[in-house]
Formats: sequence, C-alpha cells, structure tokens
Amino acid sequence: MKTFFKWLGRIVCCLLLLLIVGGTALTLYCHHQYAQIIEKEPVAQKVAALKQKEGYVPLEEMSDYYLEAVVAVEDHRFYDHGGIDPLALVRIFFDSVRAGHIVGGGSTITQQLCKNIYLSQEQTITRKITEVFFALEVEKELSKDEILELYCNDAYFGNNCYGIGQASAYYYQKAPADLTLEEATFLAGLPQAPSYFADNPDQGRQRQEEVLDAMVKYGYLSESDRPSLA
Repeated sequence: MKTFFKWLGRIVCCLLLLLIVGGTALTLYCHHQYAQIIEKEPVAQKVAALKQKEGYVPLEEMSDYYLEAVVAVEDHRFYDHGGIDPLALVRIFFDSVRAGHIVGGGSTITQQLCKNIYLSQEQTITRKITEVFFALEVEKELSKDEILELYCNDAYFGNNCYGIGQASAYYYQKAPADLTLEEATFLAGLPQAPSYFADNPDQGRQRQEEVLDAMVKYGYLSESDRPSLA
C-alpha cells in the first residue's frame, strides 16, 4: 500500500510539473504574440485611428442612462479593477471546466475593447491570455473614461451599426445624448448578441430586462424608477 501511494504521489507531482511547464510556455507564447502586435500598432496609434472614424461620439455626448447601463450589465466593477476582474476570471475558469470548453463571458469592458480592436472573436485559451496582456497595457495608457468611450464607439449593435452613434441613429433616429432610459437599456444589451437580439423582439426585450436588473442591482436605478417594458 505504501508503494502504491508513493507511486501515486510521484505521478501527481509529474502531472503538476507538466501543468506548470505547459502553462508557463503558453503564457510566454501569448506574451510574444501580444508584444509583436503592440509593437506594430501601439495603443496611441490605435486610439487615434478609432477617433478618426466618421460618427465618433465623445463620452460627454452620450446619455448617462446608456453609460450606466453599459457598465452595469457588462462590467460593474469597471472603475475598480485594473483591466481584468479576478473574480470573473475564476468564475469563467470553473464554468469552462464544467463545460469542457472555453465559455464566453467574464471579460471586462477593457478586455472586450482589446478583443475588438486587436484580436479575433474566437474562444480559445491563447486568445484569452493574450487579451489579458492587451488589457493591462490599455489600462496603463488610457483613463477609464477613455476606455469606456472607445468601447462604446467600437461595439457592434447589429444591422451594420458600429458604435453608439450609428446605433442610436439607426434604431431611434436621434443622437446618443437624447436616448431615453428604455432606449438606452435596449442598446446597451445588444452587443452581447447583436443580430439575435435586434431581430428577435422577445429575446431583445428579455435582454433589456437583464440590463434593467443589473442597473437596479448595482445602484444605478431604483426599483420604483424602473420602467415596465411593454
């Protein structure tokens, strides 16, 4: 019996060693990928290009309802973390283990911005790790308000609408500053699955309810002020 446990201990140690070595190698590979891309396209260069796009909307020209809805539903600890949310990462790790594959969700607004402007939409462990390096770099270079502004201008809202300016004009024929609470919460929910929510009214309304739930939960909206969706 002692021999069995001795060998079992050795096997476990070998597996842990392989896991550590493999994880280190993967992290180094992802950092190398990040370093190559960021050298060719520094954050300042990317930001300048985004701000030159037609219809770019400064943060102060967006409805407070919309900005609060985005933070509440996408990343309620946005103003507290440094680009990544450790609690969300742990949750996604265990969800992925249970599912047997990398599951979506858990990305901060900063990570989503980095994914949109630097990386692909594929759900792989290498992309997720590389995304973290970009998020830390972006948080070092930009303020929180700058990051939120860029995210809102780069998110996809379905129907070929990129950015809150195009989305607000397409869905409501108005400027982002003039969005009502109901309009703002609908648009804030779209980027999770733009075409699906935009083309399926019942599912879009359900997603809007989730946005309103988040706003109430995180103190952006009182229950008494919450609108009843038709």
